[in-house]
Amino acid sequence: HSDLAPFQAIADHNFGGSLLKLINYHLASRDTTFHHEGAALQSMVDAAARLQGALQAFNTDLVHQCLYLVRHPDYDLLRSTWSAYQPGFALTLEGALFALVLGLLVWLLFLGFWHGTAAVVRVSGGAARRRENRRGPEPRVGLP
Repeated sequence: HSDLAPFQAIADHNFGGSLLKLINYHLASRDTTFHHEGAALQSMVDAAARLQGALQAFNTDLVHQCLYLVRHPDYDLLRSTWSAYQPGFALTLEGALFALVLGLLVWLLFLGFWHGTAAVVRVSGGAARRRENRRGPEPRVGLP
C-alpha cells in the first residue's frame, strides 16, 4: 500500500478519494505516456489486491493455507522460493498431524492402486483360463 500512497493522495485531492477515477482519467488521456502511466497504476492496484487476498488466505491454519496454494498456483513464486530454499524443520503439533494425515492419504492411495491392479490382473487371468477351458487343450503337432 505504501507504493500507492502518493497516487491515493492525488486521488484524495482531485477525485474525491477514488483511485479508480484517477486511473480512468489516465487511461482516457490521449497522451500516450499518461495513458501508459494509467495502465501501470492499474497493474499496481491489481497486484496490491492480489497480495491482500493472499495475506488473508495465509492468515489461517496450515490446511487452509495448502488449499489456497493448490487453488492459486504462482509458478514464479514457486521458482523463486525453490531457488532460495534452505532445508529446515520446525516440529509443531499442527505440522506433525498434517504430515501424518498426508502420509496416510498417500498410503491409502497406494493400497487402492495396488489392490485395484491386482484385481484387474486376477479378472483378466481368470477370463483367459475360462476361454481356454471352453475350447479344450491345444492339439500337439509333431510330438507323440
